[in-house]
Amino acid sequence: MANLSPMMQQYFAVKEKYPDTLVFFRVGDFYEMFFDDAVTASRELELTLTGKECGLEERAPMAGVPHHAVDSYVSRLIGKGYRVAICEQMEDPALAKGLVQRDVVRIVTPGTLTDASVIGERNNNFLCSVFISPRLLGLAWCDVSTGEFYAQTMKNSENDLKSAMGAIHPGEIITQDAGALQGIAPVPPLRYSPAAFGMAKAKELLCAHFSVGSLTALGLDSKMNPAAQAAGALMGYLNETQKNALNHITRLRIVEKDDTMPLDDATRRSLELTETIRGKTVRGSLLGVLDNTVTAMGGRQLRSWVERPLLVADRIRSRLAAVAALVRSPIACAALTESLKNVYDMERLLSKVSYHSLNARDCLSLGRSLKQAPDILAMLSTLEDGALRDTAALIDPCPELCVLIENAVNPEAPLVITEGNIIREGYSAELDELRRFSTDGKQMLLDLEARERERTGIKNLKILFNRVFGYYIEVTKSNYALVPDNYRRRQTLANAERFTTDELQALESRLTGTQEKAMKLESELFDGIRQSVADEIVRLQNTAEGYKTLDALLSLAKAASENHYTCPEITDDGILEITDGRHPVVEK
Repeated sequence: MANLSPMMQQYFAVKEKYPDTLVFFRVGDFYEMFFDDAVTASRELELTLTGKECGLEERAPMAGVPHHAVDSYVSRLIGKGYRVAICEQMEDPALAKGLVQRDVVRIVTPGTLTDASVIGERNNNFLCSVFISPRLLGLAWCDVSTGEFYAQTMKNSENDLKSAMGAIHPGEIITQDAGALQGIAPVPPLRYSPAAFGMAKAKELLCAHFSVGSLTALGLDSKMNPAAQAAGALMGYLNETQKNALNHITRLRIVEKDDTMPLDDATRRSLELTETIRGKTVRGSLLGVLDNTVTAMGGRQLRSWVERPLLVADRIRSRLAAVAALVRSPIACAALTESLKNVYDMERLLSKVSYHSLNARDCLSLGRSLKQAPDILAMLSTLEDGALRDTAALIDPCPELCVLIENAVNPEAPLVITEGNIIREGYSAELDELRRFSTDGKQMLLDLEARERERTGIKNLKILFNRVFGYYIEVTKSNYALVPDNYRRRQTLANAERFTTDELQALESRLTGTQEKAMKLESELFDGIRQSVADEIVRLQNTAEGYKTLDALLSLAKAASENHYTCPEITDDGILEITDGRHPVVEK
């Protein structure tokens, strides 16, 4: 280790903490992997394996991926069963004194993957925690890409567990006893520290995260201890791997066993609820017949309803009444659907708040989604139904935030904040002034270039810029004799020389300083907008909940109307009576 270069010593210090994880080590515009990690990554991702000087006699094997494309590479590795640690530069390399500080900011695992292009926009990716006791099981599952978090206590039954797992479709499972779940769990379970499943630890983590004084406030009474222990371990695992406050996980929903119908895998497959047996496609399944949703959130909600049929009569009647009210109002349905087409995946946008990755375009998408709220609320107010009124009560236009986004964020903003032009002109007088000087400074450079051409007689003289030398005057070899005495040489090239002057350096200093100030101010202003979004995250999540519920109900109403379905009557007499029954999938 003593012979290694300082950066490679830093890499090994990180790797020592995460020996079973591929470390993506940020170096400039790339994430680089070294030694065994590089060999693995080059093989699995079909990358070129190169080498890097590391202080040893032989170069260290190295492979790398561009930082802007890292998500796709990470997703491919996760799909192949690997875990990835993202090691970021914690300071600006240009400002660092010596070695740039780096640290792991997130560990990506199969259950914490957030890339919608891999998960599927209409699918969840749940991390599941299972606490096993002799008589009872505690289940908790969370999708960090949407913030959904659930917990349930159930009897220790292999069939019941399989049914629950069939509805959850976990991407990853943690448990204190992996051997007990072998052959039962749909994915290989990961043994997690038994101490993490302790009741005291669960209370500490859950109460701290949700800012409550007791587990009872979360709906976890003494009968729900196994669920609390599973949820506590899950929260501990998320803290360990995601390394952020996870502020978008704002509620824990308790699932009662008798609320929904348990369905084993064989039943799900034979009924073809969400995919066909042969082609594994949604088309040809019950979900394929019913899904007319226009938002990704609504699609996930409807899938959840199909996979977890209600058992409580009053809740069934309530949902049917809402669908019936929509069926009776086709004009309102059409208008509501058109409005929802302009709603983005707010749940996944809001998860970016916790990961500090919310960009300007995400803010614009939130703003456009919120703009639909007044029209949607006005239309819902014309429909007489209790369930629809409850849905409307969730939708909050958040007018202050909507106005802020519209006034502050440039409609043509780029994806990356370092490209500038994120903040709209007119929002900050100080930023507008800095931008004006920056624009004037560029004209000053052009004027200087024109004057120098006139003064020296060098017609092809150019003032250029690069990151290493800044601004410079470039003169071709054929014009060396015309170079005046006040030109100071900066660099010699094969066919040209590069110079500077006192006037150019003074102008560069003013221009560079202004650009840096503008960039810093723009970053600060955008951080303030991000914070404003974070401050309203509960209101925004409630709105997302209202939107997706409405979308799912509209989807069912459209299916009912187009297919001439009859609203069933729910009774408690135990008699099932079907008149002129049709199979919704077969008839298609």
